[in-house]
Amino acid sequence: ASPTILLNYQHDELKSGLTEYENNLQLDKMDAGAALSAYAKFNKFTIDMYLPFVYRHFELKQINAQKRQVFEPYAKVSYRINSSNEIRLSIGLSNASPNIEQLYQQFILTSYRQLTAYSTQELYLSQLQYASLSYDLKDILAMRFMGIDLRYNHHRPKVLYGYHYDGLCEKITCTPSNETSEVFSIGFRGSQGFHWKRFKIGLESSYVYSDNPLLVQEQVIRYYSHSFSVDASVSLSPCQWLDFRYDGKFGQLRTNGMSTISSITNQCRADVMLPFDISLSATLYHYFNSQNDESKH
Repeated sequence: ASPTILLNYQHDELKSGLTEYENNLQLDKMDAGAALSAYAKFNKFTIDMYLPFVYRHFELKQINAQKRQVFEPYAKVSYRINSSNEIRLSIGLSNASPNIEQLYQQFILTSYRQLTAYSTQELYLSQLQYASLSYDLKDILAMRFMGIDLRYNHHRPKVLYGYHYDGLCEKITCTPSNETSEVFSIGFRGSQGFHWKRFKIGLESSYVYSDNPLLVQEQVIRYYSHSFSVDASVSLSPCQWLDFRYDGKFGQLRTNGMSTISSITNQCRADVMLPFDISLSATLYHYFNSQNDESKH
């Protein structure tokens, strides 16, 4: 175990002048404290721990200030089954606070026809709890790699942001919240290489479920989404001067209150290496989206 002294200071300024709308903000953040790092290894287990105890002071000059004691522990446990297989478990806790771009109350021209401003300058700390479980297979001699990842995030946002339109102006409204958000994901990744013509195939897939609170027209609603994706790749070098590669992706998104959106992307590329460091490339790209009447090339 080894102790560490922590000291971090950050100063941000935001200034804007748009006729009668002027912003002149200064945000100071300071973390001071100590942390304990620990590492242990026995048999096939490895344990890493990081335990910081921090006094956090953040202040929006002449407007608002907050002082908190925060604890953001992190731990990882690894179990090496053998030279090619390993399992890892990670858990942690973190806290987030608004940045200066979320605290201005006078309008700023964010695009040629859009003015935005925030309705509050409240400082807060929101808490995020996260955990992950991973399995890895690495067989270098056989050029075989595979992994499975499970992840879970639990978030407690102290403030929710929404949009309110007032003519051509957009006001970003805020409201205190006791809501929680959940995100769960599972992913697979794998690749297999071959000595023959440097042939390689790869595959990745993932599923993500999220349940989040949204502030819509000053009302809090729950937003649910299910997303699924598959990525495939194939590469081949028939000879020293010719390379082929294919990348394909299928994605699908389903949310409450909306129809399912599916998309397909295909891309093929050929590279030819000529003498005198001259190279030629040709690419074929195809994209399809179920929300469009026609696919795009």
